Amino acid sequence: EIGTGQVAAALMASSLQAVPMCDVDLSHQSNISDDEDNRFQLPVTILGYEQNRHDGGIAFRWGPQSVQLRRNVYLRLVNVGAASLARNGQLGYHICLVCGHSRSPFSSPTDLDVFSKDHQHRCGKPVTPTGVYANIIADALSIQDCESQEVAYSVLEAIRYGASNILDMELGDLQILTVGRSGSEQVDALLYDPMPGGSGLLEQLISRWPDVISAALEVLQNCQSQCETACIDCLFTFRNAYYHRYLNRHVAIKKLTQWEDILAKSHDIPAKLPAKTEDDEHRPVNHPEALLQEMLKRAGFPDPIPQYSIDLGKPLGSTVPDLTA
Repeated sequence: EIGTGQVAAALMASSLQAVPMCDVDLSHQSNISDDEDNRFQLPVTILGYEQNRHDGGIAFRWGPQSVQLRRNVYLRLVNVGAASLARNGQLGYHICLVCGHSRSPFSSPTDLDVFSKDHQHRCGKPVTPTGVYANIIADALSIQDCESQEVAYSVLEAIRYGASNILDMELGDLQILTVGRSGSEQVDALLYDPMPGGSGLLEQLISRWPDVISAALEVLQNCQSQCETACIDCLFTFRNAYYHRYLNRHVAIKKLTQWEDILAKSHDIPAKLPAKTEDDEHRPVNHPEALLQEMLKRAGFPDPIPQYSIDLGKPLGSTVPDLTA
């Protein structure tokens, strides 16, 4: 995110505007049929980073690696586009930010050009590549300072498979995220629990660590295809398509064997909260107030000041309106 020092790529940085995902309509029940509208699912690339806030946790040593289990980690996840296009540097979707219309990223250049010109004429704003992001709060197990994305993705995916065979969980109950660093191949690898409030799976995983590592090695070593890197018989699934190129069962076997199956507690991790600033007293205190403030700005009114105390004089005293012009 511009202004935070966060960069998604290890050796390069790209700029992409993004808008928040706010409203999604999902049907309560859907039957499979030839007329199904949503049979096609597009593999996409999800990047993300931490927002420097969590509620503390516990640090462990796993061989030479530092492992952290933290509660309520604030994350931002960004959908930067179709997986096959993002690998070639073509980021974002063609979305009109005025009316919301969009085009498939696989549309022809001519179609995309016509789409952009049409919305420039009708909506008064050019259509440029745009990402979609969502902020989440999740418990996370992180492996710090992995030497490469290949190591991070391969080890995390192996652990997830091992956990699904030992614990009462599906693969999708835990999700994977790697956070890169500018100018370095090293990444932090996160296995996070998307369930609001946490499902307890990460604590169970920690408590049965030797069993999970043993089950993970069994998955890796007993690939029916005996593949050279990874395949659908070991680590590949449709859902992890955007990082297939980083998965390597032999790399995971090497690291799991070297790091062994002992997870030793190192120390407690204190909570990390955002620093308080002088402006904190003059900010919206809830979502409706923030929404009203944004609507007044878009309407062209002077920037309103939230929670600003006004002296009404004696005998009335003072009052604090939601927004003051």
